[in-house]
Amino acid sequence: MKSATKSAAKGATNGIGNSRAAVGVSGIGVALPAGRLAVSEIHEVWGTVPPQVLRRRGVTHRSVCDPDADAVTLAAEATRTALRAAEGPAPGAVFFGSQTCPYLTKAGAALLADMAGLPRSVFAADVQFSGKSGTAALLCALAWVGAGFADAALAVGTDTLGPHVAPGDPQEYTAGSGAVAVVVTRDAALATVDATGSATSDTNDGFRTDGERHIRTGGAVMTATDVGLIEHCTTAWERLGAMPGPPRFLAGPQPDAVTPVRLAKRLGLPAECAAPCVVAQGIGDVGAAAPLLGLARALELAAPGDRIAVLGYGCGAGSDALLLTVRAPATDTGLSEALTARRTVSYAAACRQERHFQGLDRLVGSYE
Repeated sequence: MKSATKSAAKGATNGIGNSRAAVGVSGIGVALPAGRLAVSEIHEVWGTVPPQVLRRRGVTHRSVCDPDADAVTLAAEATRTALRAAEGPAPGAVFFGSQTCPYLTKAGAALLADMAGLPRSVFAADVQFSGKSGTAALLCALAWVGAGFADAALAVGTDTLGPHVAPGDPQEYTAGSGAVAVVVTRDAALATVDATGSATSDTNDGFRTDGERHIRTGGAVMTATDVGLIEHCTTAWERLGAMPGPPRFLAGPQPDAVTPVRLAKRLGLPAECAAPCVVAQGIGDVGAAAPLLGLARALELAAPGDRIAVLGYGCGAGSDALLLTVRAPATDTGLSEALTARRTVSYAAACRQERHFQGLDRLVGSYE
């Protein structure tokens, strides 16, 4: 894998902003379920991860999806906030980034477009690349608008990992749910995209095969060392090209609350770049939404002229990198409200809501 990623790093910078500097973000919206499950409760039931390891990961609670919610409904909620915050034309394209879409063949993007009240003439497509599905969808939206196919496009990163991680699996301690929607336009109100980069190789560090419900990891060593994440994110970062200095913010993948800071150090950036964008402490890993959650936080805290770097990582494996320059801070992302709207959920209730133990598909008697 090292040879593949090193050879990819020698290529030219894959920059969108180099030729179309005005293309970027005009609105961003966040949706998180209110349910929160304490990591300590999971440990009391399974005890599959040592307490000291759980403490080092920095996650105390994870978000729990409501029983009537899924990746599409969370995306629709985030989209409403993003469209309300953005000014300009309605999106002419929808890119739905998720690894946990409730349908295997039906398009989540079509459902989302309908729920958002967009016209039938809209272009819609699903984007799936594990945890980087959200950044991949964002790159598609940027390319679509940059090419002139539409004046605006909608990109969504959304996942409900809880129902798709097996009970007792070490991933269960952090498997959360959430969504972020981003409105991309030609004349970006919040931030322009200056450069992009990506890295891809066949790395068996996580997968879910056809017919399987639960996501599998590539093994304890892969998970503990972050070998796929570090290698691919480093290569994607190098593809951004030379910079005059470190960005003020780094929004990276958040499988836990410490990985973004570790990643910043590996890239030669100060920890202060990544720490303000980390929100995984109380919600866990929200998959494809995680890097975009960091972007939402950065846009709330940024001042005009600040630069924000976004890194997404997906098992399988690949990474996307984007470098943005802020035009104006975001004031209505819904992130703060989503983080503070908390409702305690027991482990038993979480298992029921996430349908870990299902009953019969069809009832055939009064006592079933």
